[in-house]
Amino acid sequence: MSLFTKFMVTVAAVAGTAFINPAFAKYPENTISVTVSTELTTGADVTARFLQRRVQESLGMMLTVDAIIEEGGIKAVEHVKAGKPDGYTLLLTNSFPVARDVALGKKLPYDPVQDLTPLVKLSYNPMAVVVAKGSEIETVDQLVEAAKQSGSLSYGSANASAQVATELFLKLADVKAKPTSYDDVASALKALEEKKIDFMFADTDSLMTLAVNHPLRVIATTADKRYKHAPNAPTLQELGYKDYYMVDWLAIFGPAGMSEEAQKEASEALLTVYTEKRSLNFLERTNWEIFPGNYKELADFQKAEIQRWSEAAQQANLSQ
Repeated sequence: MSLFTKFMVTVAAVAGTAFINPAFAKYPENTISVTVSTELTTGADVTARFLQRRVQESLGMMLTVDAIIEEGGIKAVEHVKAGKPDGYTLLLTNSFPVARDVALGKKLPYDPVQDLTPLVKLSYNPMAVVVAKGSEIETVDQLVEAAKQSGSLSYGSANASAQVATELFLKLADVKAKPTSYDDVASALKALEEKKIDFMFADTDSLMTLAVNHPLRVIATTADKRYKHAPNAPTLQELGYKDYYMVDWLAIFGPAGMSEEAQKEASEALLTVYTEKRSLNFLERTNWEIFPGNYKELADFQKAEIQRWSEAAQQANLSQ
């Protein structure tokens, strides 16, 4: 069976150009193929399918979404890496295969900086520090104090990124806690409910989806501003953990070798569609925070994120 599940929407012929953005007469001239390196129904897939509709409506060209169902996103990156660098073979991915994995020492069959062309920075998803709904811990200060007093607090993590984020926090707070690894966020939340662990860090996209069945309390988040779906929870930066910023994010890349003209045209066209009012209204209702940026901003941000996660892993004594 093919690794690809192709979803194609046929665009009806457009009479005239009244609904097509005239600023991008050159791009796109052909069908755009976007490969999504994540599981279906997650942030990247939802964003890709929304852009599918908006590109067709705003730019008058068909966009197809190829969803590779895999863990880690490596095959999706390799697929786009091998594509023609003309702006029509694109990757919409989260940060794992293009930043976090290489920063945490994972061996990859590609270089995420050298083998891809950055195009558009889209959105980010902070982590949340959570405890069980009935926990006596209600604030980060109380969590730190409990760790100091008991010396036996434990936390759960569903992936290496969550463990790095937690251990970095513990080091900055000058406390210790015992780690327990779980196969997924749902399993860790179940352990939290059953009081097998005391707290955990996890991406808010997963937490918001699972919170219906797993009541929890968000006591802090990990971006540089408060999370829209938990506005009463302070950021760790607000609480004095200077420069603490650990988030997942979505972005669009093309293969290496794109000309600067093609890179600029694709970036500008896609960014314009993404930041239209109708797009922003839709995206505001998702679990992701919008932080759009062009190809230059994405290039700088990707490199900074690789550096940030590498340093965090070293500080947490978890670098490989």
